[in-house]
Amino acid sequence: MNKQSKHTADVKFTPGPWHCNPTAGYEIHGQYAVYSDTGSTLAVVYDGEKDARLIAAAPELLEACQRAICDLELAHGGRDTLTLRQLRAALAKATGN
Repeated sequence: MNKQSKHTADVKFTPGPWHCNPTAGYEIHGQYAVYSDTGSTLAVVYDGEKDARLIAAAPELLEACQRAICDLELAHGGRDTLTLRQLRAALAKATGN
């Protein structure tokens, strides 16, 4: 098993990219919807454009985290670092592993 497949577990997510836009409730609640290119609504966020944008960036952030782990493991020759521990913890939180 190569390093890339080690960090890309068989966890299935709604394919990205994800987007966010104000909804009909925006004027009253500051409501945003996060949705996929397939049209699925993934989340509705109240009073939180910044939160909605963070959620919408999740697929790209997950991929960047996976790549960074692989790159850092190779660069550090298997030596553990604080950055690697933080990235692994974030990946585990995102994937439930």
